[in-house]
Amino acid sequence: MKSIVFKTSLIIAIVLIIIMSSIGIYMNNVQNNIVDELQQYQKQYIIKQLNRTEELTIQKKIKFLKTLLLSVSGGLSEALYNMNDDALKAIFKQLLLSVDTIKGIYVVDNVTNKIYLGAYKKSNKKIIFSNKLPKNILSLSTISQLYLKYNHNQLGFVKIFFDDKQLLKQINFLKQKDLANFEKYAKSIDKEIHQKIYEEIILFFILIIFIIVIIGILLHIFVKKPLDVFQKGLNSFFEYLSNSNVKVQKIEINTNDEIGQMAKEVNKNIEVSMKLHNEIKTLMKIVEDNVLIAEVDNEGCITNITKAFCENIGYSKEELIGKTFENFINNTEIINDIWDQIRNDKVYKGEVNIIRKNKDLFWIELVMSKQCVTNTEECKYVAIGYDITNKKKVEELSKNLELKVIQRTKDLEEAKKEIEIIHKHTKDSIEFASLLQNALLPQKELIDKYFDDDFIIWKPKDIVGGDIYLFDELRNKNECLLMVIDCTGHGVPGAFVTMIVKAVEREIVSKIIEDKYLDVSPAWILSYFNKTIKKLLKQDKNSKSNAGFDGGILYYNKDKNIIKYAGANIPLFYVDNEVKVIKSNRYSVGYKQCNNDYEYKEDIIEVKKGMKFYLTTDGYIDQNGGEKGFPFGKKRFKKLIEENHHLDMEHQKDIFIREFYTYRKNEVQNDDITLIGLKI
Repeated sequence: MKSIVFKTSLIIAIVLIIIMSSIGIYMNNVQNNIVDELQQYQKQYIIKQLNRTEELTIQKKIKFLKTLLLSVSGGLSEALYNMNDDALKAIFKQLLLSVDTIKGIYVVDNVTNKIYLGAYKKSNKKIIFSNKLPKNILSLSTISQLYLKYNHNQLGFVKIFFDDKQLLKQINFLKQKDLANFEKYAKSIDKEIHQKIYEEIILFFILIIFIIVIIGILLHIFVKKPLDVFQKGLNSFFEYLSNSNVKVQKIEINTNDEIGQMAKEVNKNIEVSMKLHNEIKTLMKIVEDNVLIAEVDNEGCITNITKAFCENIGYSKEELIGKTFENFINNTEIINDIWDQIRNDKVYKGEVNIIRKNKDLFWIELVMSKQCVTNTEECKYVAIGYDITNKKKVEELSKNLELKVIQRTKDLEEAKKEIEIIHKHTKDSIEFASLLQNALLPQKELIDKYFDDDFIIWKPKDIVGGDIYLFDELRNKNECLLMVIDCTGHGVPGAFVTMIVKAVEREIVSKIIEDKYLDVSPAWILSYFNKTIKKLLKQDKNSKSNAGFDGGILYYNKDKNIIKYAGANIPLFYVDNEVKVIKSNRYSVGYKQCNNDYEYKEDIIEVKKGMKFYLTTDGYIDQNGGEKGFPFGKKRFKKLIEENHHLDMEHQKDIFIREFYTYRKNEVQNDDITLIGLKI
């Protein structure tokens, strides 16, 4: 009873039996009406055909008259041109006497716009020439006017009146005769029709039984068997998701019908899903081995923790599961502050001192927030930590650096070596959920400190995305660094890559902060990203991993009034009296096909008050929409800046957002979107 073929066959059989039984009963009760209606329809059809014959006969008659009139039009035109009344009368007489149905005719002269000459025929076939035709002649049928021309000049026109009553009388006689024959024929076949109805009802029931059997066989061959193959293939794929050692069984359906096409598409999707599954496992392994992440429940007990966190803190995973942060955070007030914020649906950010198992201390920058995947699932709290011990040491060393240059030269050299060693082991992480990814983004208030006005549009395609923007103060309050990054893909894979980018970015910023004499170079930063990401992901020509990003790096020095920019497939738009564009390197960062030694170019702009700068990933420019579904495009984006750059940044933001949705219409969002506008 569980078989879909059996259920379908049973339903079809019941429906067909009910329908055919109803048809049989209905036909038995109303067979006489059916025959009558059929005969009536046939009679109406014959009448329509006879009427059509009548119409065609009249049309042929009119066509004959038009042809006849056309044949004498030359003579009429010449006679009218020469005003030869005798010639006109001769032609009129010939027409009236040769064609019985023609009863009257006249010619109109264009010069006087009046009848030049007319004639009509009496019942005794006597021809009367008169410019005034009797009413009984004028009431007859006419054919369309024939214009008379001579030497390409229009002289007038001729009009003929004809009588079609005699023709109609003959046609009506034939119609009545045909209808009488039909009535006789209808009675003769009435008995045969009744007999055939009963025979056909019996044949219908035999046919329906045969159809049910055939349908059952076809459903078994073309539906049940392919569905069984489908089910086996899907079951093996789901087993593979839980155990990657299981071999996935391909869905072998080679038909060209919907099931065959669906099997091909499912096989393609399974291959893509398997590849994505393997890439996610690789990225999860990177996260597990390199990122400090811990999950805690509502009671504050650790429910899950990464291998990197365990190794960094010196405990095993088994020792930490079920423990609380009080076991290794050396500050009760900070713990209370963390819980006060995250339980009120806020994101906690702060620097926390951690105690290792061996009682050593180290510093992390902690980001923690509440995460609820579904409304029914109990919420958990996720913490991501970044090792900033080297940064704290640099800050501590910097406080007394100027006073102890001579005395501490040797100590500083040793400290520098220690910091370099620590830097080699510094590993940042990425966030893997929407709330945590938002927590990685810089506060807008920090950007506001450096620019007169600004706006930020950050809209992932999915819950999390592969776009990220980063902003850092550097060695003093007059220089800053803005990064706009578009990582591989979007959704979960893209979000994993943003965590790696964040980790490398923290390492780069730490290197810049350490060396106050370092000339900050966006091109060097792109090169550093390229080498580091390829190294982290072990990307060579034979690597299965292939991740990276397109991005733009903007360095602003308020003291020197300069902006340095380097881009990897992301241009910089800016307004200096007119809209200008700095083209980027047509070379991405970090992919296995990217060369380790590639050198990115860098542009320097002298800035003035009032200049505006715009950075966007390709998600905005490549969005499909409009009347034809084409991408938005750089040309339309540049025009949007030209038309609205004089407005304040908040109004510009509203316009960019509104224009995006207006252009997109019913299209889905193609990609993650990051768009930042800055005013000096």
